[in-house]
Amino acid sequence: MTKILQNDLPYDPSHHGALPGISPLASEAWLIVDETYSAQMQLQKTLLKHRRDKALGLAPEAFAVAQGLLGMALDFAATHLGFERRKDQILYFDGRIILIDDQDPLATLGRALQNDFCLLQPRGAEHILTGAALCFPASWTLEENSCNLYQGSMCPCRVMIPI
Repeated sequence: MTKILQNDLPYDPSHHGALPGISPLASEAWLIVDETYSAQMQLQKTLLKHRRDKALGLAPEAFAVAQGLLGMALDFAATHLGFERRKDQILYFDGRIILIDDQDPLATLGRALQNDFCLLQPRGAEHILTGAALCFPASWTLEENSCNLYQGSMCPCRVMIPI
């Protein structure tokens, strides 16, 4: 796979919190656009077109959650990232126009924003991966954690490997 690397990280990697190495973000830092945006969007477009099954999955029962995430993310992009949201499309600062497909919400997110998106929903004492647009995983793949999203057979997420 093509390597696309940032010049700077939007956080301090020397700050290590409790395992698994994740912590809440300030709401204004939820989604970012950085110097790798154009390169990542080009690669994401290719991955979603030619390797969709490796980069995208959504369990049927998570569809409404994915639609809600799409709305929240696009509203955030319009408010904080300089994108213009129209009724059924997004106009980007680089001139691209993406059609909003609320019937394919995670693919729309994957074409629109450089971030990976994962939906985790509680099932008893565990959280289950029920959907993802995951083009740039650090240490695991969608296939490793999803079992079969389309058949409704989901696996508990394994512990992420700390960076």
